[in-house]
Amino acid sequence: MIFTVFILTVIFLGSANAGEWIEEDMFTAPEVSIAVDGDPADWAGIEPLIGVEFKTTADEWVVFEEYNGGVWNGPEDQTVSVAFAWDPSAIYIYIMVVDDEHQNNDSWFDGDAAQLVFADADRTAHTYLYNFALNDAQNEILIGNETAEAGGLTPDDVVIVRDDATNTTFYEARFAPAILGLDSLEMDMAIGVGICVNDGDVDTPGQKGWGGWGPHAAVYGKNGDKTGLVILGAPVAAAVDPDSKMSTTWGGLK
Repeated sequence: MIFTVFILTVIFLGSANAGEWIEEDMFTAPEVSIAVDGDPADWAGIEPLIGVEFKTTADEWVVFEEYNGGVWNGPEDQTVSVAFAWDPSAIYIYIMVVDDEHQNNDSWFDGDAAQLVFADADRTAHTYLYNFALNDAQNEILIGNETAEAGGLTPDDVVIVRDDATNTTFYEARFAPAILGLDSLEMDMAIGVGICVNDGDVDTPGQKGWGGWGPHAAVYGKNGDKTGLVILGAPVAAAVDPDSKMSTTWGGLK
């Protein structure tokens, strides 16, 4: 399972060494309001990180780490894209997963599921741990407020859309300042965030591996130094070109 707390504070980049664990370990989140409704159109001006490499316990760089008998059969088996945005009311998180099979053991972590770890801006201390998943029948969102504040995530804060025709799963979530222990959100604040997307398949059900952005923040212990750093940036300027990587990533979900 996964999680870490974050304390939003002024950017301080010197003490963390997350770059040793994540190939691209920073993301500047634009200020833009997102409707958490399962429609990725709101994200069209924000380019995601796609299939970011991370280091395993065996000191290897991978985009997916096999676990407990799981087998990764390539990018169509699982590839994770992530992006972030914010406004004064919330931090928004986008996760899009290419996944040939949806499998979940009716659990917020065991099988296809997202586990989020938040850490302080130094990426040393972890605090809040949140999880969410779509059940195996694809008719219920399961939420795990593992270490939470102010009641944690509610069903109104998370949408998960599975499209079996395109083998994609789209996760969209918002985190109000209160559930992260904050009074407000402001530009230039920084947050450590680790996203681990677990993967199960029909023939190998359960937590059989993972991809994501800093997934080792959540597995093999809760590790703030293995999160990426999200910086709250300026308002988004313009949408990306229709032929861009972002539009291609979202094409199957529109």
